[in-house]
Formats: sequence, structure tokens, C-alpha cells
Amino acid sequence: MQHNIRRPHMKRRSLLEFHLALLAAGITPVVSGAQTWPTQPIRLVSPSPPGGAADVATRLIAKHLAELLGQAVLVDNRPGGNGVVAGLEALRGGKDGYSIFMGSTTTLVANPYLMKQVPFEPATDLDPIALVASLPFVLVVSPSLPIASVKELIAYAKERPGKVTFASANATSFVAASTFNQRAGIEMLNVPYKGAPASLTDMVGGRVDISFVDFSSARTFIESKRLRLLAVTSAKRSPLMPQTPTIAESGLAGYDVVGWTAMCAPAGVDPAIVQRLNREMQKILSRKDVQEQLAALGQDVILGTPDEFASFMRTERPRWGRMIRNAGISAE
Repeated sequence: MQHNIRRPHMKRRSLLEFHLALLAAGITPVVSGAQTWPTQPIRLVSPSPPGGAADVATRLIAKHLAELLGQAVLVDNRPGGNGVVAGLEALRGGKDGYSIFMGSTTTLVANPYLMKQVPFEPATDLDPIALVASLPFVLVVSPSLPIASVKELIAYAKERPGKVTFASANATSFVAASTFNQRAGIEMLNVPYKGAPASLTDMVGGRVDISFVDFSSARTFIESKRLRLLAVTSAKRSPLMPQTPTIAESGLAGYDVVGWTAMCAPAGVDPAIVQRLNREMQKILSRKDVQEQLAALGQDVILGTPDEFASFMRTERPRWGRMIRNAGISAE
């Protein structure tokens, strides 16, 4: 026999009296942390140095997140170590949702192939929140060099094996240059930097010859003719610079190296917080003004869920592994 049990409806007054009775008895009602989050400022830990395109984009996101969440969102720049310094700092922040990692191609998929010992495993130590944007790099050279095209650069480097230098501001730019080396059959010397601003300053000063760098960081140098733009690293031309050829169409067929940025949380953060952050990120990235500001930085917005981001990383990791191996890069 089935019994229709009618649950009593607890009115607002009765609910208030119930909570007051609990408090009087010394019992505190349990409230989920995700329901009250955030109650304090949030840190976005970034592996980028201040001033670069990734940093500008992170600060733009922080501004809009603060408005949506009703809490201050602070950017904590921790450059160095292929992004490992920032990743470890974010993980040390704990699993309460107040320490968020702004990751990238380097930190989330490339490092396991570039470093013999990575102190954290992105696939298990971080929970994906949202992809942010993709960003092709540009190939720039010092105007002091007699080079005006990719073909001329290759010819110049072939005549001077091991003498032409390239600045690598992060692992992605290093992979882009190393892949170029391998495809072109040349040998350029790597000069590592902690970020794009320092590398570009040295290029202008004549201390390094070429660089694969994000467009935003190089833009003012290109427009003032202190650096010469040769090509973009993506498979298709960029809408920002439609007259600039791709490396692929300049003689290295199939060349396609594009980085991306993303937001992650230390593994174990309440899934409700992850979903909340993803919802707010989709609102921010869907705004036309934000898309235009990111486009001015050479970045194309990527929308999607945490699950779609996780699937994307599972595809990207082996792809970057193949590129790194094919470029002859050994883990260090």
C-alpha cells in the first residue's frame, strides 16, 4: 500500500524561529562554502611579468570579475621557471577558491615535455575552469639586419650557423623558434628571457637578432619601426595584420604554432565554485568590448565549459609533445 506523505511547508517565520532556536541551543546551522563564496579578495596568480599581453588580458579579466563577484580580484605576477613558480604559488593558496591560476600552453601542456622534473602535474593537480583566448605569435627581427622576409632570414641564418640569436620569452616562443629551426634546416642560438618586455628591449638594443613574441608586446616596436615584422605563426593570416604573411605561406608549409591562455583552480576546489567562475567568465568573454580589447592584444576569445576545456587539453598535450619532439627539443 502506498502512502501519500505530505511534507509540511515551513513558512519563513517558522524557518527563522527554527534557526533562532538552534542558535540559542549553541548549534550553528551549516552553510556550504560555495553558497557564501566569495567573502574575501581573490588572487589570480599569473606566470607573466607585468606589462605583457597576457598580463594586460589578466588585469582586464580581474576588473570584470571583481564587478560580477562583488569582491576585489588581485593579479599576482610570479614569472619564471616556465610558469612553474606561479603554478606552485597558486597551489599553495589552497582549495578554498581564493587562489586561481592563470595558465597557458606552456604551463598546462608543454612543460611535461620540456622539463625532466615538473613539480606539479597539470592534469591532476589543477581543475580546469575556462579557456580564455588563443594567441598567435609574430616573427620580428632587428631592423639592423638586412632581412625583409622569412626566406631572407633562412638564407641569412644558413650562412651563419649558430651565430644568429633568437629571444625566447617563454616556452611557447621557444618551441615556435625551435620548430622554425628544424623546419628551415638552420641553427639559431637561443637566448632565454623571463618575459617579452625584456627580450624586446634587448632586440632594440641590438643584443639579440630575432624573436617569436606575442603581437601586443611587439606592437609599439613594430609601429615605431624599431622592429621589423616578418610573419605570423598561425596557419591563417591574422585579421589584425592581414597584409602580414604566415610562416607557412612563406616557405615552411604546415607551420602552425599558436598559444592560448586559461584559468584553473587547485584540484579539489568545490565544483560549485568552479562552475560559478566559468559562468562569470563566459559572461565576460561574451562581451563585445572585451572581445575587441583582447583582439587589440592579438588574442581571440575561446568560450566553453570546464569539461570542454579539459577535453581540449587532452588533445593539445600530445600535439605539443609531437611538436617538441619533432623540433629536437630535449627535456632539461
